[in-house]
Amino acid sequence: MRNASVSGLSLVVVVSLLSLMAPAVAAANDAGGPMIVDLKAPATPEQLAALEAAGLNGVHGYKHLPLAAGNLPQGRISSVLSLNFVVGIREDSVRTPTAQTVTPATSPLAIANTWNLDFIDKEKTAATGEGVYVALLDAGLLPMWRDFLDEKQVRVDLGRSFTGHNGNPVPDQLENDRNGHGTATAATIIGYKLHDKSVTGGFLPDSATGTPGDYLVPGVAPKATIVPIKVCDNGVYCWDSSIYSAWDYVIELKEGVLQGKPIVINMSLGGSSHSDAEEALIQRLVDHGILIVASAGNDGPYPMGWPGAYPIVISAGAGGWQKQWNGDQTYLNNQWWMDDVPEGGTAANEWFMVWWSGYEYPNRGQELDVVAPGRFMLLPYIPDGKAYPPADPGPPANVPNPYYFISGTSFSAPTTTGVVALMLSVNPGLTQAQAEKILRSTAMPIPTGCWFATFPYTHDNCWDTSKSLGGPGHQTGWGLVQADGAVQAAMDGTAEGGKNH
Repeated sequence: MRNASVSGLSLVVVVSLLSLMAPAVAAANDAGGPMIVDLKAPATPEQLAALEAAGLNGVHGYKHLPLAAGNLPQGRISSVLSLNFVVGIREDSVRTPTAQTVTPATSPLAIANTWNLDFIDKEKTAATGEGVYVALLDAGLLPMWRDFLDEKQVRVDLGRSFTGHNGNPVPDQLENDRNGHGTATAATIIGYKLHDKSVTGGFLPDSATGTPGDYLVPGVAPKATIVPIKVCDNGVYCWDSSIYSAWDYVIELKEGVLQGKPIVINMSLGGSSHSDAEEALIQRLVDHGILIVASAGNDGPYPMGWPGAYPIVISAGAGGWQKQWNGDQTYLNNQWWMDDVPEGGTAANEWFMVWWSGYEYPNRGQELDVVAPGRFMLLPYIPDGKAYPPADPGPPANVPNPYYFISGTSFSAPTTTGVVALMLSVNPGLTQAQAEKILRSTAMPIPTGCWFATFPYTHDNCWDTSKSLGGPGHQTGWGLVQADGAVQAAMDGTAEGGKNH
């Protein structure tokens, strides 16, 4: 679907939300600070009191997870480890999101398809994700999120913010994000409203559609319900204790008000090391019937980020279209993102893996499942928190436009989460293992290749053969996620029938 070619959106490359997750803390390293205490079972009030007596200040317990969080003074680790219900103690580390760096319309025009949805063949399935809840563990929502997202598809009443000390809840922070990472990941899943202007961004000095106006940009699962959960303070600091509070809360939702409803967690964030105790926590989520998808991270050619690298988690790497910024034209233009992607083997030949997508390192116990579009996605995003959809002809001085072409596994993850939501909407009983198997078996195989990007950044991109073709798949996993095949396999109750091009 080609509109008149014009140019004009600004480009933002936001750095990956990847950071550190420390393993168990040894008693010899007793400097103190924020700590996670792993327990044999969820703590009783008496055990929380014992932890406090042992020196753990500001103790925060979890209802469903065998954890406690708090601040430990120097020299007190041995006191905590001596308690018979304590398994281990580790640093409460911080992680980061994995993005790479409107006035509501009365009758917006619906855009039928976009390059990223075309690559996953979303147009070939009627599934919408209706009845599925996506717990979005991210940076919360922008104050003006209603200008972008369909209010009916976002349950802020169920949303929470766990960005207080040691993962404690903080009221009135859920809708106070400063850059829009959470809003952008939500928009990837359910779509968004685009107020296209004569200058929509500033990278190329023209509109994104060719005709300024109000539009509805489709998402992967437009009828899925977003439950926003803020775990990243100021959009970049995502502490383990906050993430664990969110996991605990999602279990509470699954056992309470959302009992019987399918829930999938999206985590567009990660850390640089693993923890056996954390992997066990994820197993608890899965045992409760909660599915979980996470980004591979943006540190390629270095290892994937955790928790995406855990084999139990559905992980997503990122790639793009070799015709980005040209589309079906021979010149640079700003409407390429609405151009048709060819079908079948031709589509596979025009796909490329971006060099910064996290690599699977099997010797570290890592596993990459699939890849999805994640380079130059047109989404609502505000790098400094100042933007508000301004009137034509352009944004006021020092106020950026709120739409950007942004990149990162932050967006390949919610693309994959959206496909999981489509699968759950036709088969609500799918388990994590079943969903992972279906995604792998229906993925589009990716042959080895190289492509040299020239605009807007020059860089060589080379990748290996996907596992679906017998290759190592360290960069490509089992291949490019396909919505239509995955939904059909979910309906059939099988994991067969992958696309062999």
